[in-house]
Amino acid sequence: MVAVTVAACGARGEEPQAEGSQTPAGSSPTAQTDGSEQTSQVDATFAATMIPHHEMGIEMTKMALEKAATPGVKQVAETAQASQQEQLPQLREIADAAGMEPMSPEPPLQELNDQQMAELQALQGEDFDRRWLDVFRSHHMAAIMMADVALATDDDGPAQALEQTIHDGQLDDVEQMNALRADLG
Repeated sequence: MVAVTVAACGARGEEPQAEGSQTPAGSSPTAQTDGSEQTSQVDATFAATMIPHHEMGIEMTKMALEKAATPGVKQVAETAQASQQEQLPQLREIADAAGMEPMSPEPPLQELNDQQMAELQALQGEDFDRRWLDVFRSHHMAAIMMADVALATDDDGPAQALEQTIHDGQLDDVEQMNALRADLG
């Protein structure tokens, strides 16, 4: 799942460009935001792919807040939900500045997401907690790798701070989930 998500971050292997774009290979096309800042195509693509990724993450956290038996799982879900809800308007602003719509996952990845949500819905107690931790860790690792791609190709654009925040916050969550998963066996 993680590899498929990272591939989706690259917008099917290519950076989207306006029709007739003359951007040289290896450069980052930009879009004006407010006349003083520019959003690189990498930033815009990251934001456009991260919007539905965060929306899916929020769905998963809501499920954990309703079903989790382990207080630590609920705490991770609460923290992740709050940060993702806070980041969504910023991601939308970045994508909108470049005229990009949110980019839904590729059909095979969406099918996997749907299967995982159905599986989680059917579980209870610590069985739910263990599986939720496994699925949500993978979900976070995909976001971390998406942020790594954007950060590696970014030139201090206006979105770099948000990309780093997403990377670091989700990495912290993964560390907590690893400890919780070890405790649950």
